[in-house]
Amino acid sequence: MKKCGLKDGEIVWKAKRAMEDGRIRTRGLLKQYPETEAIIYEEDLIALGGMNEMMKMGVAVPGQVSVIGFDDSVYAKIAIPQMSSIDDKLDVMGIKCAQTMTDMLEGTALISQMMLIPELVIRESCI
Repeated sequence: MKKCGLKDGEIVWKAKRAMEDGRIRTRGLLKQYPETEAIIYEEDLIALGGMNEMMKMGVAVPGQVSVIGFDDSVYAKIAIPQMSSIDDKLDVMGIKCAQTMTDMLEGTALISQMMLIPELVIRESCI
C-alpha cells in the first residue's frame, strides 16, 4: 500500500472467493468502519455478495458506498445497480496465449513478452 501511495487509514481484508464471504466481510467492515465510502473487491462475485449485504443493511450503493469489483464478469453486468469493475482482459489473454502457443509449435513465435493493461469500467455502483 505504501508503494502505491495509499494512506495509512486504508484497510485491506481478505475474503474467500465466494458470494457469502463477500456478505460476511462487508457486514463486518461496515460495522467496524461505518464511515466507509468505497470498497474495492478482489473479484466481482465477492463484490456482488457485498452489494447484496449492503442492500439488506440499508446502505445505498452508490449513494453511501461506492463499489468496484475485479474481472468485469457477468456478475458486474447483472448486478443492481450495475457494478463498476476492473477488466483484467482475461479473454484477450487467452486468445493471445493460444496464438503464441500455436506460433511456437509452428516455429514462427515472435513474442517473448506480452503486456495487457487492465481497464476500469465505470458503471452505476460508483458516483
